[in-house]
Amino acid sequence: MKEKKQSRLIVQKSNELISAQYRLPLVQQRLLLLLISQIEPKKTITSEDWFYVDVQLYAEVFDLDINGAYKAVGRAVHDLAEQWALIEDTDGQRTEVRWIGAKRYLKRSGRVGVKFYSDMIPYISDLHGRFTQYELRHIAQMKSNWGISFYEMLSRWRNKSMQYFSLEALREKFLLQDKYAQWRDFKRYVIEYAMTDLNTPKSEFDVRWEPVYGGNKVIGINVFYTPKQHVLEEKKRIEEEKRSAIKATQNAVKKPRQQRSESDTSEVEHKPEWMEYGYLTHAEWLDALRISKTIDFDVTNYQEYKMARLKYDRTDTKAKKGQKSLF
Repeated sequence: MKEKKQSRLIVQKSNELISAQYRLPLVQQRLLLLLISQIEPKKTITSEDWFYVDVQLYAEVFDLDINGAYKAVGRAVHDLAEQWALIEDTDGQRTEVRWIGAKRYLKRSGRVGVKFYSDMIPYISDLHGRFTQYELRHIAQMKSNWGISFYEMLSRWRNKSMQYFSLEALREKFLLQDKYAQWRDFKRYVIEYAMTDLNTPKSEFDVRWEPVYGGNKVIGINVFYTPKQHVLEEKKRIEEEKRSAIKATQNAVKKPRQQRSESDTSEVEHKPEWMEYGYLTHAEWLDALRISKTIDFDVTNYQEYKMARLKYDRTDTKAKKGQKSLF
């Protein structure tokens, strides 16, 4: 399977995988996310499908020296085969799942390849509802696995501006029950590293945090986050492009048949964009665009719109319950 180029590399994970317990070294974490970004959204894959990453692409995405990248990636793909994630499903059942089932290091072509483990595949492909997606560039400058994991947890709730994380839950998620027992050490080696990462120039959010006390003891942290200005500007540009596309579609539909030239007849007679996505009416399509400003879902997927519409009607209670279920 051919690898994608650097522009708009999208990572999609189920929310169960976002909440899973695991601890990956930074190089393995980066390589894994780059491999996941090679999976086409909404596509069903199998444990027999190979996914490849060019080491040159790895070095470009994470701004690394190519010579050091070859050695690091080769070792990372080897070690990744021994890594597991502890995943809790919606029914509360916990399963320890291996990330990959097979690996290749093609030295001549400078590529690494993996087959994802069969039990991991439902959490990274053909996702419909209850998943989180983000652009890989937002974590490219991060230097710790803690920062990447925190970013994924914040991205899960983009419609919020604050999340609370208990220290107990963070230790459990990062598998640090027997490490950094003192708050000053946990703060120095986990929290501060992560917060520095979250505020790198290419990251999605501006972030600050504060400790939460229970008596005279720190029991958790509040993390406050808002989209950066460049992210808001890009989102505005994308929305304007959507509006322009809608307007063009409306004009094409309204154009009298007798005024169409022979050169544009075939183009105009195509179904409007929203119809191609499965929407029954143009009003539904406009409603989907409006809801997408509040709830993160794929507007090109009609089934996701229907689920988002139901969620939108009970946003307050549903979102609060969902946030508490993570920690």
